[in-house]
Amino acid sequence: MLWQLMLAASLVVLVAVCGGVLLLLARPWLKWLQPLLLCLAIGVLLGSAFLHLIPEALELSTSPHPVMLAVLCGFCCSMDWSRDCTGTVMSCQRRKKSCRPMPG
Repeated sequence: MLWQLMLAASLVVLVAVCGGVLLLLARPWLKWLQPLLLCLAIGVLLGSAFLHLIPEALELSTSPHPVMLAVLCGFCCSMDWSRDCTGTVMSCQRRKKSCRPMPG
């Protein structure tokens, strides 16, 4: 059992190091790949956090219906917001206008 945990931890570290080395390389394809990888990382982190919070919210609630309704509303709102943002970026690129990144 211990060797399996050590192997899994070593594999995770190896993949993280390979990813870091990959991002350090100055390749032209990295300019479009890096935002995609960043979006993937943010989505995985947020999804994991929310999926781990749902069972705790269900345990604290007297009825599962309000919790599931909130999850459904949140999912629908995020999908709608994502679709709107993607549509705005795509239409901006189609019109060949300069798209400025959001300040942050």
